[in-house]
Amino acid sequence: MSLSSDNAPSPRRPFLEVRCGGFRLVVQRVPYKLITAVSTVAGTVTGSLWLQR
Repeated sequence: MSLSSDNAPSPRRPFLEVRCGGFRLVVQRVPYKLITAVSTVAGTVTGSLWLQR
């Protein structure tokens, strides 16, 4: 049983919420494409720097 008296669905919680003074950043969904692109570039750069030694 729900503790709320009305049957309205509760809003979904955001994936990430950052508040700093007047600045507020809210990420609703995980940005999988962005994470994939950043990790690919970081891995390529790290690998090329590592192999130069």
